[in-house]
Amino acid sequence: KFFLKTIFMVLLLFIPTLHAEEFSLEIKPGDLINFFAIKKNIYERNGEKIIQAEGNVVIIHQNSTIYGDECLMNFTTGNLEMHGNVRLVGKELNLYGTDIYYNAKTKLFKVENAKLFTAKNSVVAKKITKIDETNYLAEESEFTTCVDCPESWSVFATKINITMNEYVKAKNAMFKIKGADSFYLPYVVFPIKKQRESGLLFPSFGTRFAQGFVFEQPYFWNISPYQDMTITPGFWTKRGYSSHLEYRWLYDYNSWIKLDNTYMNDRIYLPNKENDDSSGTKYFRYFHLVDTAYRPSNNLNFQMSYTDFRDLDMYREFNQILTQRIHSAETGVDAFFYWRTSWSELNIQALVPSS
Repeated sequence: KFFLKTIFMVLLLFIPTLHAEEFSLEIKPGDLINFFAIKKNIYERNGEKIIQAEGNVVIIHQNSTIYGDECLMNFTTGNLEMHGNVRLVGKELNLYGTDIYYNAKTKLFKVENAKLFTAKNSVVAKKITKIDETNYLAEESEFTTCVDCPESWSVFATKINITMNEYVKAKNAMFKIKGADSFYLPYVVFPIKKQRESGLLFPSFGTRFAQGFVFEQPYFWNISPYQDMTITPGFWTKRGYSSHLEYRWLYDYNSWIKLDNTYMNDRIYLPNKENDDSSGTKYFRYFHLVDTAYRPSNNLNFQMSYTDFRDLDMYREFNQILTQRIHSAETGVDAFFYWRTSWSELNIQALVPSS
């Protein structure tokens, strides 16, 4: 037993160099910084207290935790430098980089070669700087709100100002769709708010067979917490102008009304016309959809859908729009009624095609 105890005490002399060591410092009363590191050195220079640590460095300050390979901190000024595999975990974000410059008193920071992730967006940048409590500046950066689908869309800009849960402002912005450069804007602002707000949505554009270049700019109108409307004017270089209106009203937890309408004065289409040449006139085309449901309880369910086209060719020619809104090219009324009690149930379904 004495021999084993002796071996154990000898090992303890060497093992501490392999494990992180913890120490705490107080920046101001009630504001502590906890350090975890394999190796540390504390000294004074020009009357300022300096802390140098390396090896699996972990620094905890209030709601932020910083990880890295090595750090240098001026205890007097609160300035901290962290280098190598840096990670900052905050209340609303995760931030990765190669180097971080952080001030424990102001809680402001700058990160080189950074990747920032929040619950609603992500940013990859050469440098990200926290300007104040809610504002960030990303330089030579790429931003997207599509966290789980980064190849869907993103915007690359020389400078991007991010106000958390408010707005993103980008200068010299190049928009990318599925990884490919699509269009350039010298300045653009778009919201990233938690609450719904009226305003312009992301535009849609592209080149399609028989339609030419297509541009659509949706506008979202937040009428009330339970009602909204999306108005989408569009321009088709070959066919002409179009408009789309979608109205939604959730008037009960499980009950709603939806109106979906598309209109176009078509410069190409005429009934029985077989080519894509200009017709010399304008043919008014429309699509209407009314969808409503009433579900006051689990025992009663009523749902009805009404679909109408000016011409069924719309379903083929505008399938990139209409296939997201309807399930078939059939027109008319499709209704469903369901009622049940503890001892019986009644189901009625009816389809009344239009003439």
